[in-house]
Amino acid sequence: FYIYRIRQIIRKKVFLLIPLFILIILLSVFLLKPHILPEKRVRILKINIDSLITSDNLNIDRLIDDLEGKNYDGILFVLNSPGGNLDILRIVNTLESIDTPKFCYINGEATSAAYWLCVHSDYIIARPDSIVGSIGAYIEVIDISKLLDKIGINVSIIKSTPYKDIGSGYRPLTEFELEYLKRVVERVTDDFVRDIASRRNISNNISLSGLWFLAKDAKDMNLIDDIGEYEKMLDYISKFYNTSKENIVFINKEYKYKKPWYSNIFNFRGFIEEIASKVLITKIFI
Repeated sequence: FYIYRIRQIIRKKVFLLIPLFILIILLSVFLLKPHILPEKRVRILKINIDSLITSDNLNIDRLIDDLEGKNYDGILFVLNSPGGNLDILRIVNTLESIDTPKFCYINGEATSAAYWLCVHSDYIIARPDSIVGSIGAYIEVIDISKLLDKIGINVSIIKSTPYKDIGSGYRPLTEFELEYLKRVVERVTDDFVRDIASRRNISNNISLSGLWFLAKDAKDMNLIDDIGEYEKMLDYISKFYNTSKENIVFINKEYKYKKPWYSNIFNFRGFIEEIASKVLITKIFI
């Protein structure tokens, strides 16, 4: 009888201890989870741009495809660019359509179109010696008609309408054409300025005047969020994702077209066409 009672008591106590054992196991798993289960890696698409932002320099189609990809936790732009042309609108419009967190590190220069790209990031840090701003647009028209007269070259242009060759370097602009191109520049600049002013909460006319600024002044004008070396951006990103820097994986991408070193030597025709395009084709620079 006594042996039977002892067995019953032991069984009851063991039964009562089971929940305690389960609780201890669960608590141990919770406390040791970082050591047992590896923390999920944070994948950041790192886009390096160190040239003009134009379709001549960058593979913008591939850049946009990567921006629209869903396999990244964030996007980091590292910029050292003086600007570009209207091709920037394709990138800016894409950035507006995606919710992925975006960061921008200015590694020397982000002016004009490059700064417009930067403004579509959630946080901007500039290297202490960087220049920022130059918000606006312009058109270059190079008139070589007097030079051609001096060397005895006459160019005949057969055109469908009076303004089909507007901006051609073979003749000076008319007053109407000059005013028309001014309106085009103003239209592009208005859109640029309005977007910057709303996103950065800027009403200072000096900030939006087309001038460029050193990083310290840019921060005072709220053109950027902070100043520091690249490590400071890494610190910010790790805090943003509440993880260690070691747990962040950067997928480095560059989109600049790479030409072979001999291309300019043997491609004389391409060289001449490039020079001619600067004289004969009117472009809007941002």
